[in-house]
Amino acid sequence: MSAKNLEDFDPTRFDYVVVDEFHHAEAPTYNRLFDYFQPRELLGLTATPERMDGQRGVIEKLWPPTYELRLWHALERNLLCPFHYFGIDDGTDLSTLAWSSGQYQDAELETAFIEKGTERSRVMLREFREKIDPTDMRVVAFCATIRHADYVAKVFRDAGYSAESLHSGLTHDDRHSLVKRFRQGELPIICTVDLFNEGVDIPEINTVLFLRPTESATVFIQQLGRGLRNHWDKGALTVLDFVGQQNKNFRMDLRFRAMTGLSRLQIKDAIEKEFPYLPAGCDIRLDRVTSQRVLDNLKQALPSSIRQLTDELRRLSLDGTVPSLGKFLAETSLEPEDLYRSDRSYLLVREKAGLYDGEIPSGHHRVGSMVHVDDRARALQYQNIARGTVTDIRFERMLSHPITEKLSLGSASNEVREELAQLMEVLHQTAHPLPVVAEDLPFALHASYNRDEIVSPFRDNPKSMRQGTFYVKDFELDVHLVTLRKSDRDFSPTTRYDDWFESPEILHWESQSTTKVDTPTGQRLINGMGRHLIFVREFKDDPFLCIGFAKLISYESEMPIRIRWKLDHSVPDHIYIRLRSASG
Repeated sequence: MSAKNLEDFDPTRFDYVVVDEFHHAEAPTYNRLFDYFQPRELLGLTATPERMDGQRGVIEKLWPPTYELRLWHALERNLLCPFHYFGIDDGTDLSTLAWSSGQYQDAELETAFIEKGTERSRVMLREFREKIDPTDMRVVAFCATIRHADYVAKVFRDAGYSAESLHSGLTHDDRHSLVKRFRQGELPIICTVDLFNEGVDIPEINTVLFLRPTESATVFIQQLGRGLRNHWDKGALTVLDFVGQQNKNFRMDLRFRAMTGLSRLQIKDAIEKEFPYLPAGCDIRLDRVTSQRVLDNLKQALPSSIRQLTDELRRLSLDGTVPSLGKFLAETSLEPEDLYRSDRSYLLVREKAGLYDGEIPSGHHRVGSMVHVDDRARALQYQNIARGTVTDIRFERMLSHPITEKLSLGSASNEVREELAQLMEVLHQTAHPLPVVAEDLPFALHASYNRDEIVSPFRDNPKSMRQGTFYVKDFELDVHLVTLRKSDRDFSPTTRYDDWFESPEILHWESQSTTKVDTPTGQRLINGMGRHLIFVREFKDDPFLCIGFAKLISYESEMPIRIRWKLDHSVPDHIYIRLRSASG
């Protein structure tokens, strides 16, 4: 289409336009089409919606997605085959190689992998023989350069395997012939350079080798995805990732975040616990050296200690201008959760860096209590309130109490209010426009809240509400707060209720242990009277997730009353996977 004269078409010629690989939508050839045609419906499809430069561009204009199915969701629903990932130390030291614009130089990688790659090849062959069935191989090895692909193919041939390199240096006919032989089982190993990243559909692939350092989560998922197509003769994809000693700036966490959907902080915990929660059939195993290197990299690749943060802020302020919170996070590649840990704040970092005059204001450490805000309307409301504009008193109460323990921000210093506003600006950029649960309530479906935010619209002293459920008569509303993982330390035997998800629509729930059927609360529960709004969380210190209203399916017993709720809205796949695991 980009080669055609678009004026030959009427702009309304097509009712329905489908654009595959939509992450390329910012390219001029794509924009030219979008600017010209006026379809009734435009559907963009992509497996990697995050652009390499972190911008959404055209995708942002169509946000939120009509439907979103991430890798881990598709695995859970058996739309892709499970994978067995092995992170293997290959003995290669890349830490001293030149690092520029987030990548190594090809010439230096060739030296490390070819001229000095004998031991690495020995490790690769050893692991390959141990983990791969030689009678049924469809192997794709992703290499760093054409010369490296030729080298790896020769290493395999010298070891007795049939292998060829596939790259842009070959003719079209030669490439087509190699792929045909591969699919027919005549050529079990292909060593390639970037040709299999996109637009390749070979379900027979059952093994992927990562023989090049790939920091980009987008490229990693594209390459991993070559082997995740379901095939009748494939039980699982085997992934061998050969990990050396990387440059300190190499983000090793990105591939694990892409595979699991976990945050950087959650990845650290998952590695230490050997990835206990993965989609069915999937497995991630890191050898001892690789595991330690990834953990070390998590500590080193991004500033985390207060000293590192202050050093970074001083470096960014050399021109005499202290960057805004948003710019500081962007320049350091930090997430808000990375900064706001252990009662830290940006004001504290500025004070420690010698870039804040006077005494740091009280209450600065409470700003971090709001990093969970993930719906766009609330982030904007909170931003305006922090800067003095109140259009909805309910949101003022919800924001104020976590910060000041009062129902107004009046006692907060200007500095705290401004940092709060800047934090909401940052969160607004990544927040989604979520639907409200009801017009008379200030909550959004599948948004996150702390306890004060949930209680403060209805009670002047939210701290007085310590139960897991409360009733708001004026709204004919029962609010139920559910914690799925209940530790002996945080919950007494009488409050360790048996709450768990049966499916994305059905929640098993127990009332308070003192609730009888013939009480007003019991009657509202068993007769489905009024509205029942449910918030859930995994652990005691997590924010609550609003999963919406629920209706009674059935009940039994009393003290507690055991109820099966049917949610008005199914829990999305990516949330349900975590909540179901938390349910035990």
